[in-house]
Amino acid sequence: MTDYRKGSVPMVDDNGDSKSYRRCSGPLRAGKTVVRIEAIQTAELDEKEIESLKLQFESFLATLNGGFAIPIPDDILAQRLLEQTVPETFGRLLKSPSGYSYWMIRAWIAEALYLLGRLPNRHPERPTLRLTVQRLNGWFKNLNFDHDDADMRPGSDADWAHVAVYSRQQAELVRRLESSDYAKPARSRDAPQPLFARLKRHTKSGGSLFLLGGKEDAELLDACVACVGPSVEWLACKPNDTYQADIRKRLTSWDAIGVMLMPAVDPLLAADLTKFCQACGLACVVLERTAPEDLEAALQALENKLKTP
Repeated sequence: MTDYRKGSVPMVDDNGDSKSYRRCSGPLRAGKTVVRIEAIQTAELDEKEIESLKLQFESFLATLNGGFAIPIPDDILAQRLLEQTVPETFGRLLKSPSGYSYWMIRAWIAEALYLLGRLPNRHPERPTLRLTVQRLNGWFKNLNFDHDDADMRPGSDADWAHVAVYSRQQAELVRRLESSDYAKPARSRDAPQPLFARLKRHTKSGGSLFLLGGKEDAELLDACVACVGPSVEWLACKPNDTYQADIRKRLTSWDAIGVMLMPAVDPLLAADLTKFCQACGLACVVLERTAPEDLEAALQALENKLKTP
């Protein structure tokens, strides 16, 4: 960093008292690209806080690396958005970390406004998208969130593609931090262990949990990621030789820790894949239903089958 400057800045703390905090600023240059960064340090940082800030900065930089565009066709994006923002979703957001809910609602609103600016006037999804924006703004208000840097309503000149991509990245960051041990109180030896602690340790060390099903269930995938960490992969499987051979190759060549078969998998294919996993020494369970309690039971059963501590 060149043109590095140090100083102080007066700020008012939570008690209304004025304090001076350290401020560092300077440009980051890479060729013709210049990004100016300013940091105001309000407290001493420990290693975990530094790691958290590093993750947030990496998420911000990711938006500069092609992050201003949404690489999804408009019709597919509209379909995903409407599937993810059904009224029942609000109940799940109430049980999620507030930071995750905040960023996901922002992402959904931005995607809806992005689509409203691109889809033809007579596109059949436009009325539904307008209602979706109203619903999402209602969720924002009901969760006591404030709109800040962009007016999240039709007519604003914000770069909605950028807002959408960046907000989804921040939501994923919150999930990663929540699924780690960051900022969690230390537990005594006799304290009960958290749910899926062994699965979390395996995914943190690079192992992957594979969900085998048909069409990807984004909400179920998100629920698994929230439970055990980010290393969860969805594999679409069909009852034909090509798909079966590909699935077997991926399960044996990747660092798989376990397999969960979705309810919609053909019973004969499910039985065949279960035998294959047993032969490979992979923990495997069948999810009977996608209800939260069934998912929890399946993950617990999968954890109990892990051979290593």
